Amino acid sequence: MATSDERMFPIFRRGQIRDEVLLRAFRNHLRDLVDPDTGAIFTEDKIKTITQRGSRFYLEADAVDLVGLGLQKRARWMANQARPKWANTEYLEQVHGPLWIPTGRLPATGGSGIATATAAAGSVFPGSTVLGDPAAAVAVGEDGLQYQVLVTETVPIGSTTVTLTMQCIDTGLNTNPAAGTTLTWDKNFPVSAELTFPVGSADFTGGYDEETDAEFADRIEQVMAYRPACGNAAHFLAWARECSTAIETAFVYSCAWHAGSVLVCVTQKRGDTVGPNARTDVSAGTLIAARNYLVPPASPVVAERAHVVVVPPNEQPADLALQVSLGQGSVGGWSDVDPWPKYRGLVVPAEQAGAVVASIISATKFVVTTTSPLPGIGTGVLTGADAPQLMIWNEAASSFIELDVKSVDNSAVTSATIELNAVPTGYTTAVGDIISPLTDRKDILAAALTAYFDGLGPGEVVDLDTDPRGGRAFRYPTPAQQYPMRAGEAVITRVLESLGGVASDASLPYISVNEPTLPGDIIDGPNIVTLGEVGVYPL
Repeated sequence: MATSDERMFPIFRRGQIRDEVLLRAFRNHLRDLVDPDTGAIFTEDKIKTITQRGSRFYLEADAVDLVGLGLQKRARWMANQARPKWANTEYLEQVHGPLWIPTGRLPATGGSGIATATAAAGSVFPGSTVLGDPAAAVAVGEDGLQYQVLVTETVPIGSTTVTLTMQCIDTGLNTNPAAGTTLTWDKNFPVSAELTFPVGSADFTGGYDEETDAEFADRIEQVMAYRPACGNAAHFLAWARECSTAIETAFVYSCAWHAGSVLVCVTQKRGDTVGPNARTDVSAGTLIAARNYLVPPASPVVAERAHVVVVPPNEQPADLALQVSLGQGSVGGWSDVDPWPKYRGLVVPAEQAGAVVASIISATKFVVTTTSPLPGIGTGVLTGADAPQLMIWNEAASSFIELDVKSVDNSAVTSATIELNAVPTGYTTAVGDIISPLTDRKDILAAALTAYFDGLGPGEVVDLDTDPRGGRAFRYPTPAQQYPMRAGEAVITRVLESLGGVASDASLPYISVNEPTLPGDIIDGPNIVTLGEVGVYPL
């Protein structure tokens, strides 16, 4: 019998009851009986003939096996319903939900962000954090969706532009307009305002569809694991997660300042947002929703006299140098037979032991600091097909971009001049960028690194060893329970798993930040390690 590691009862495969239970028992029984045709003990050949495929006894055992599998399927289905993350929609909504989270799944939310409007100095754009407020200024997007000003703003004297914080009144994933999208004023805007204006330099974020089964089940299991009661830390965790479906999770620091004070740090779901700070750049609408829900006296759930502060975490980018053992000059490995550059661990500072952009000559030509000799010639110039195939790390998007290399000149020994045939699409090389040898697994590597850092949580807000508040103001849930705060060698495991066997080994010779530092002031919120610059080299 095959026993599942995830269930406390055996699971039978098709034919297992027939062959290993029923027919086996029947054959053993026949061996103790006398064959009425011969008056002697049943022979093995006779037993085999009696129980062969298609025989009466085989068909009877097979029928029982089919009935048993049907019953087993029902039992497995029922067993799955006991765990929220395995349960189907009906069981979640009708059994687990009413038992653990009576308010049910969270509704969809609208995206929010920054837009720049133009109007005469002194013009007022009325805002409101209550979506749908008839007094607030409202604009319409190119898709007909409505966007409301959240905070009242006045055009400064001597200026004609003002930055507005806006949120979509409509909800869903389609309410996150891209940077530069045109909005058109519809209601309650100043008469001097230009009718159209653009979304700012960043996309709107925080717009999500209704909470999915997986997300609802995750909240239920968190409530089951961390029992909320009487305003304890688990209660604030549960309250924070029910503020908005845009919130990924929360971290609670009880009595961070004094008795009755609580610091709540929220992170936002990544969704379709790219880049290392998708979780930490919490949208204005999400943050306002959390503060309205958690901060007294307006909070509908927190006691009136509690002192609650809600903040996002502060990013502390960690620059990485990874060495990965991949095949050379092959599909699934390094594109070149002799990849360049290589990581030179003796170089100081360590972040320059690979190849770091030191200066920009033109849009297609730049200088990198490196002591890695060119393949085949050591020092000199490689051009055309002989030039190394390279990629560059785009920190803002957490992705590798392939470079169209024209030549690499390493005559300076401690630096190399790289010239491109064309500017990378959608990217401008900058000082501090890191160059790596090209691999066709670049997207898989980038996704693995992003997923690893998405699994980290913020650090502490006080020194737990020396600060007298350390016994009460520690992070909840603790790093040992969920979301470890320290980055390090575990990233190697994530990378090797993602590569699926094409890499035999990997190492992390350099990381600039392992653990988030303490904030200068608790009011600033905790720090969190995020993904910075990345270089990947042969091992």
